[in-house]
Amino acid sequence: MVEEVLAIVRECLRQGEKVKISGFGSLVVTHKGARRGRNPQTGDTITLGPRSVLSFKPSEILKARVLHGAKPD
Repeated sequence: MVEEVLAIVRECLRQGEKVKISGFGSLVVTHKGARRGRNPQTGDTITLGPRSVLSFKPSEILKARVLHGAKPD
C-alpha cells in the first residue's frame, strides 16, 4: 500500500502538481534556470544548465513535534 501511495505522489510531482500531506508537509518541484558556476579543480567559470529540484516544506505541526515533542497550540 505504501508503494502505491508513493507511486501516486511521484506521478503528481512529475505532472507539476504540488502534493500536500496534512500534518506532514508539502512537496513541490521547482524549476531553476541556467546559472554560472565554477569548476573547483581548475577555477574556470562554467555554465550550469537548467534543472528541476524537489522541495519539501514541513508543516507547523511536524516542526513543533520535531523541535518540542508536542503539538502547537
